[in-house]
Amino acid sequence: MTSKSSYPAAIEGSEIRVGAQDIKPGGRPVLTITNEMAFQVSAKRRATGTLVREYNPKVWKFRADSDLDAGDEISGPDLWGLTSSPIHRGDIIVGGAGRTGSHSGQELTLSGEFNLLEIVSGWRGAPALTHPRQELLRPEH
Repeated sequence: MTSKSSYPAAIEGSEIRVGAQDIKPGGRPVLTITNEMAFQVSAKRRATGTLVREYNPKVWKFRADSDLDAGDEISGPDLWGLTSSPIHRGDIIVGGAGRTGSHSGQELTLSGEFNLLEIVSGWRGAPALTHPRQELLRPEH
C-alpha cells in the first residue's frame, strides 16, 4: 500500500473511491489512445483517490508507472481520471470525504472495466507541464 502526493503518480483498477470538495464529471464520452470509449472526471480541492478493487489480472492499461494494489492512494489539489462507466451528477455523494467545517465534501466511486486517476498537481513538487488528457485521449479530428 502506497500513498503519493506529488506528480507524477497514478492509480488504476476496477474500482476507485474519489473524495474532494469539487468533483466534476466530464460530460460526453471521449476516445482514449487505446481506442476505448471513456468518461472523464476531475477532482479538485483536497482531492484523494483510493484503489478499492484491483484489475484481474493486475496489469496497467494507461500508465506503466500506475500503482495497482488495493489500498494505494494518491492526493493533491488537482486530480483527473478516466472511467469506462458513465458518471451522472446523482452518483456524486455530498457530505462524504473532503468534509470540512465550512464545506460538505463530495465522494464518488468509479467502477467499470477500467478506471484511472492521476495527479495533475500535487501537494509538493512541480505540476504536470501538460494536462494528462493531452497524452491519454485521441485528438479530435
